[in-house]
Amino acid sequence: MNAHNGIDQEQRTWAMVAHIGPILVSLVSGGLLCFVVPLVLYLAKQESSPFIAEHARESLNFRLTLLIAYIILWPVIVLLALSGIGLCIVIPMAALVWFVELVLSIVGGVKAMGGESYSYPFAWRIVS
Repeated sequence: MNAHNGIDQEQRTWAMVAHIGPILVSLVSGGLLCFVVPLVLYLAKQESSPFIAEHARESLNFRLTLLIAYIILWPVIVLLALSGIGLCIVIPMAALVWFVELVLSIVGGVKAMGGESYSYPFAWRIVS
């Protein structure tokens, strides 16, 4: 059991997938299904691996926070995009949000691979 902090390689890998997997799913689904990977991992591992469940829950809460924000902001984004000046605002804002999501997800994945806990700096704790 070559482990960091008593957590074996398989657990660390799955915990990392909870953070990185949503990025890949987002690319395919346009961000709408970003919560699926951490949700499945959380439900599947909440009893057998507290470490994986902790990382999946953190990632799930972050993805749900982003999804709620996108749903709330979608009408504003559409109106801005239709106004002409909107594209100058919407595209850079969307790129910035995606970049922040990417960076925070990578940090979470690295922490998971190191056998450490990670909390996203801003996320509603919807799932506890």
